[in-house]
Amino acid sequence: MTTPPTPFRKGLRVESVTLVHTSGEMDTYAFNTAGLSVLSGVRNSSKTTTLKAIDYCLGNRDSPTEALKAAVADEYVEVSIELTLDGTPTEIRRSLQYGRQNKVVLDGDEFPVGEFSDRILHKLGWPILTIPKGIQATTATELTPLTFRSVLRHIYRNEDSWTQFADKEQEFLRRAVISYLLGFAPTRYSNHDFELAAAQRRLAQAQAAEREVHDSTDRAVAAVCENLHLPTPRSEQQVNSIRTDLRAELDAVVRQRSQLTSEVEQLVAGRRQEGDAGAVSHGYDATLSQQYEQATQNLTSTAETVAGLEQVLTAHMQSHNTVRAEIARMERLLVPHQATFAVL
Repeated sequence: MTTPPTPFRKGLRVESVTLVHTSGEMDTYAFNTAGLSVLSGVRNSSKTTTLKAIDYCLGNRDSPTEALKAAVADEYVEVSIELTLDGTPTEIRRSLQYGRQNKVVLDGDEFPVGEFSDRILHKLGWPILTIPKGIQATTATELTPLTFRSVLRHIYRNEDSWTQFADKEQEFLRRAVISYLLGFAPTRYSNHDFELAAAQRRLAQAQAAEREVHDSTDRAVAAVCENLHLPTPRSEQQVNSIRTDLRAELDAVVRQRSQLTSEVEQLVAGRRQEGDAGAVSHGYDATLSQQYEQATQNLTSTAETVAGLEQVLTAHMQSHNTVRAEIARMERLLVPHQATFAVL
């Protein structure tokens, strides 16, 4: 006699639930694989515990006490479910022991519970999507994952769902789950509108930043020029022209200073020679002291002029570098947005 083949069972179907006691004993509840299973029994016969154990294995991120109640969490050390994913046998286990409560074991592979959604969706062949966090994609400011738990929560409703979840359910998530179950969510949530709106917002922010940079730069340049009694430049060419003029004037002052220094040194050397020859030669030039004093004054004045021009040049160089830095920053800001619109 030939055994008839097991019919292909599409989707996710729970075959059995197992709860492991602290003593090592196991309570296993098998379901009718031929069709619909109905849990029935007297009060305190573990009907609710069985459903909560299934929900906990399917990625519930609450603690065992919150998900299964304290009495169950203290009585058992592990819960597991045997199920089929599109006809393929699969086992999911969750430990209730401290230190491993945030882990899921899927067919022997242990990983954090936060990764369960993507893994189970991948095994089921369901699309992994992100949706705008708002009813209108063009006004939403961020994307949020459409998780397996989000879909499951709209299918599996326990007693707490109507008192703790139904009134807090967000409309954008309800619409996304309905679209997901009907099969057109991948098309509806391609997120092109969201990305275009986000790019437009980034462009507006960059343009506002550009205007602010230009305004602040103009104010800074005007303030520097006013303090230095210079004409306000309106372009980089004008800045370079003023810089060239200042450099030429500073070079002229340096040359004048060198010339005066050389003259002073010559006067001092001549006076020393006359002093050495005083015992032999007769007469005394009374103008030497006056000439020396005048040369010293000229040298001091020239040194002050050079110092002032050096300060002017330093301030001008700082302002010039500030302007160039702002121009470079704006060019960097504009390039990503040009690239973004090129992609769009």
